[in-house]
Amino acid sequence: MVDHTNLNIEMEKKFRFKFSKTGEYKYFSHLDIISIITRALRRAKIRIKYSQGYRPRPKISFGPPTPLGIESNAEYCDITVVDPIMENELARRLNEQLYKRIIIDIAREAAPGTKNLMSQVDLIEYLIYIDGRNPASGSLEKMAGHIGGTAEFDGSIYDIDSTKTIGEGQAVILKLSGYAKIYKDRNPKVFKLMNYLERFKEILIPYELSIERIVKEELYILKERKKVTPFEILQFYV
Repeated sequence: MVDHTNLNIEMEKKFRFKFSKTGEYKYFSHLDIISIITRALRRAKIRIKYSQGYRPRPKISFGPPTPLGIESNAEYCDITVVDPIMENELARRLNEQLYKRIIIDIAREAAPGTKNLMSQVDLIEYLIYIDGRNPASGSLEKMAGHIGGTAEFDGSIYDIDSTKTIGEGQAVILKLSGYAKIYKDRNPKVFKLMNYLERFKEILIPYELSIERIVKEELYILKERKKVTPFEILQFYV
């Protein structure tokens, strides 16, 4: 936590919080979510800092937009406030105003100078659940062996892996991390989920399989050749 000893009660603070967008809210656009969060902040009487200039804007920034229709467990938001509020109080007051429409899972204070989310995020991790309740004989195994057959996306995918689960119905969970921005020495293009899904659905057809659900699971920043989450990166700015 950032040390605020001897600072004025009107101090400026920056917070980063994480929330989920599931159920019917996966059909809410990025702009809808921004509007919902912004209105909740006003109703919670959390004093947001505004930019200077002719048209002052609230200092609120979000992570990369989630495609419409995709669930997300990894929505992040940065806000700068002029308020002595603490982390837990921020999450509590926001959740009270969101009426369980969207749940703030956790909030953390960020040190001054912390870069905004859009400039930090390198990777987006998705989980693709493939329905295996009524597969053709051996189709799950065969499909799992060919999930890398997407040459047109080479360079935009950081990592891809599959896990077979067995329960009441078999399924394959595809864990896929794609680049959120371009680096000259690392990847030549950005990963586009919806384009990938169009191609991936074609791969599934011969195996008589289909996608059950897709979840945006986490965001990552590449720091010293390691993947760290938007919360873990905060320790580097203390």
